[in-house]
Parts: sequence; C-alpha cells; structure tokens
Amino acid sequence: TVPSGKLTQSWPRSVGQVGGPSSPWFGLREGKWTANGKPKYNGQNYDPYVDGPSTPLFPFGFGLSYTSFNYTNLTARVISSNHKNLSEVVISATVSVTNTGKMDGKETIQLYITDPVMNLIRYWKRLVGFKKVAIKSGSTATVQIDIRGEDLAFYDESMKFRVVPGEYLLAVGGSSVNTLVSCILTIM
Repeated sequence: TVPSGKLTQSWPRSVGQVGGPSSPWFGLREGKWTANGKPKYNGQNYDPYVDGPSTPLFPFGFGLSYTSFNYTNLTARVISSNHKNLSEVVISATVSVTNTGKMDGKETIQLYITDPVMNLIRYWKRLVGFKKVAIKSGSTATVQIDIRGEDLAFYDESMKFRVVPGEYLLAVGGSSVNTLVSCILTIM
C-alpha cells in the first residue's frame, strides 16, 4: 500500500523555533512566518545565515506518498445564512483531485479558511475540514467538504461565539503550505 499519513503538527527546523516571543516563526503575518523585531536582512525579519530558515522543517498536514495529486475546480457555496444555529452546515466546498502518479493512492484533502480582513486577531489560516479519499492512478475524484457554522465561529470582543459576515478565502491542498486552489466566498 502507498503511505498516506499526514502530520498533526508542524515540526520546527531547529530548537530556536520552539515557543516564546524570540522564536523565529513566532509571528504569522499575512500567511508568512516572520520573526519579531525590525527587518535586518534583505527586507526580512531574520538573518537566514544566523537564524536559519524561518519555515518549519515539516509543516502541518505534511505527508509523503509514492504518487502525486493535482487539485482543480474548487467551488464553494453558502447553504445557510442562519448564524444562530452553529451546528448547521453553512458552506459546501467541492474540489476535483486527480491522481497524476503511476500508483493508486490515498490523499487527505485539507480545506483551510482565512479571513483576509480580520477585525480581531485570529489564526491566519485555519483547518476547517478534511477528507481522505482513495484515487486510482489517472483518475479524478470530486470531493465535497461541508463546513458547519461552529467551524467558522470564534469569540468576538463581547465574548459571543459567532460567525462574522464578510469575505473569506478558502484554500484546498495536501498540507497547510501546499494549498493549490483557492476561492473567495462571501458570507452575509
């Protein structure tokens, strides 16, 4: 069988990347790992010669396989605008995944969401759904992932757990840094 496991956490490149405000990948700004402080090397917040690369050694969701997959045709639609019942499915996302390798394999399709215009500081990119599918070599599978209101909700400044209307960026891929297709979705 072909390996298909995915990492459940990011693996740091060095001990200097672990925890604390001095960590080179402590801050995540606009989807890029950056260090705190002022830029000191080539417009970046770290010196790669001294500090090493600021990216994780293995990102969240990373995995190895003997085959490869291509993602296309991401579409998303709002099913419900009822923000009061957070257990309802709010968004349905569909993506086509093609096994472009020579072996049959399984892929874990990961759906991430980003709020590009956050009114409160939250995660830049958050995993909101995933599905593992077996795809034969050369075949394409259409995969649907539903997102419930509670997957989008967060505690606002009044400590109310709610979905904030606005534009969201949905991205799908094989890991947190390997999102191959994306689309914008507006929630009213």
